[in-house]
Amino acid sequence: MSTLENQAAQAGVNDAQFQVMSNQVTGAVTQATNEVGAIQNVNTAKLATQYQQELNNYQVALYATSQLNQPTLAHYL
Repeated sequence: MSTLENQAAQAGVNDAQFQVMSNQVTGAVTQATNEVGAIQNVNTAKLATQYQQELNNYQVALYATSQLNQPTLAHYL
């Protein structure tokens, strides 16, 4: 009888583990679905415009920084 009880107990443990893993998979699928929805809802034109503005600002900042310490010939003499 103890073998049957052990098998029943193991089946209960396996069922509990399955339920936990099932809940984890369900949560992961829900999260992935939400992320896909967020990606699909992106306003591509607005995002491209914002990116271009940020890139232009960055390039202007690089140019301005490069002009700050321009060594002259007198500097080397």
